Amino acid sequence: MAFKAGTDCVIVCHTKSAQVGAIKLVIEAIKSGELSQDDIQASVARIEALKSKFVTNFAIPISTLQDQNAKERKVRHCSLSTETYAKSTTVVRSVTGSFPINIGSTKRIVFISPGTNPTGSGAVGSGDRNTRDPHTPSTYDFLEEMDEIQNYVTMYEPILPAFKSAMDVIFGITTPIGALPVGSVPKIHHIRRLSKSDEEISQLWNLWQKIFPKWPVELKRLATNLRGEHSHHFIHEKGFVMSYIFSLDGVNHGKITAVGVLPEYQGHGLGTALLAKAREALLEGRQLKSLQLGSGWVEAYEQLAAASQHHEAMVAFDAETNAQVGWTLMCSPSAVVIDDFAFINLLPTKEKTGLIGCVGVDEKARGKGVGLALLVKAIENMKERGVEGVLIDWVTIRGFYERLGFEVAWE
Repeated sequence: MAFKAGTDCVIVCHTKSAQVGAIKLVIEAIKSGELSQDDIQASVARIEALKSKFVTNFAIPISTLQDQNAKERKVRHCSLSTETYAKSTTVVRSVTGSFPINIGSTKRIVFISPGTNPTGSGAVGSGDRNTRDPHTPSTYDFLEEMDEIQNYVTMYEPILPAFKSAMDVIFGITTPIGALPVGSVPKIHHIRRLSKSDEEISQLWNLWQKIFPKWPVELKRLATNLRGEHSHHFIHEKGFVMSYIFSLDGVNHGKITAVGVLPEYQGHGLGTALLAKAREALLEGRQLKSLQLGSGWVEAYEQLAAASQHHEAMVAFDAETNAQVGWTLMCSPSAVVIDDFAFINLLPTKEKTGLIGCVGVDEKARGKGVGLALLVKAIENMKERGVEGVLIDWVTIRGFYERLGFEVAWE
């Protein structure tokens, strides 16, 4: 049936009798007129044309087929087979850190078999029955189940050497270099580094306004952020990413503060490509202790201290031990860190808006009203300095700030 359908090459495996029997069936089909000899020759010609692209001479000298050469030939074939399986085994996707698994690891491994029969026997035992397509395994079975199956390794034959090559990849003995033979052509996104010129900053700002209409940002404030030190920003005609390097105690850290793609172009890999580009730039020529999404908070206190703006932060002390037990930013519009907070001017009080952020209370002092007292004193201090409205940039504990009259502005 396969040859009648136009197949050029049919693989018959498992037993010599099955292989010889298949050849006899083809010969009988040609003699009976069920198959055409001309069609067979056309298939041979197509296969020879394909082989000629890879080898110049694929005729096998009869002398090499003697029994005395069989052992040496088998060794060569096994070596080639092992190499081929190793090169073809494919990691379709994986969660960072899932593998390779250290051979000495104490992780428990569960092997799930499709049935009680040994692997391979099902195909042999059902060889005379019609194939039921829903029951055939495929290399592409789990392409769409990305949430359910996050680690996905595939090979292309259900035999021991192929399984061994997969195990070698999982346990780090070999490095996977295989790729799915059939798949969508990866899209090439033309992403470039932001030049920080007025023109390109305006282009990014226009993208921002379209991508985040509920979170408008002033062009001047955005430009200040984009031109900051140690920044690595990238732009595409349909999206952008903003990222920075910062140092704590002499150790480098990276942060990706914003990534956006126009709604009509989302879901096509551009956001992933932008993140990958930023990550590559942040890691270039340096090691990072961490890479985070969003902004940090420790550096805000460091910037204020470096600018001698100690009055822009408040610290609570334990009266008995003199130990620090609470901290908060209480920044006026003149604080050096205020431009880092892109949305502060969205409040009705505009340029008279101050900032409370990075509020923290030592674990041992929690539940004693320290945080509440700290905020009350901070707000009083800010009012004395002419601040008319206060933005709390992000909130993790709902209901706490509302006790002082704060309301949710955006979510």
